[in-house]
Amino acid sequence: MNNEQLLKALNFFLVLETQQVELYDSQSKSTEDFNLAKVLNRFKEIEQDHVNNITKLIKKFGGNPSPSYKMAGIIFGEGAKIAGSAFASYTKVENMLRINVMAEKIAIRDYKRLINKVQDPHVQDILWRNMIDEELHMKWMDARVNEMVMKRQAVNSYRK
Repeated sequence: MNNEQLLKALNFFLVLETQQVELYDSQSKSTEDFNLAKVLNRFKEIEQDHVNNITKLIKKFGGNPSPSYKMAGIIFGEGAKIAGSAFASYTKVENMLRINVMAEKIAIRDYKRLINKVQDPHVQDILWRNMIDEELHMKWMDARVNEMVMKRQAVNSYRK
């Protein structure tokens, strides 16, 4: 992978990570579940670290962060506010988390693809760290969804 291809890929991830920051920020502010709000806020902080790390890499390789990442944050931020407030009820929170899990799976897949193409060990290390964070986010949210499903099934079986 040459420098130009790497910068293009890093800018792609910069936009995606910026969107995740906005999404988790909005979701953390819109949920009434205190614990979930804390977790989503922490996810936001971790995603912001990804934005910062990718920005540093882009600059290290002589590039400039694409202006589209700022625009994506603004545009997606507004959409995230609307989507976040739409997921207020318990079932909607479950669906929100399911969608988040799917988004994290896609990010993991994309990180794996880029890791396999990059030769620089420092870049690979940062990409691995980001991917592991995405896996942890996915696992936490997936476990939360499974808890919600089990509680709902228990309530439904009790009613019968």
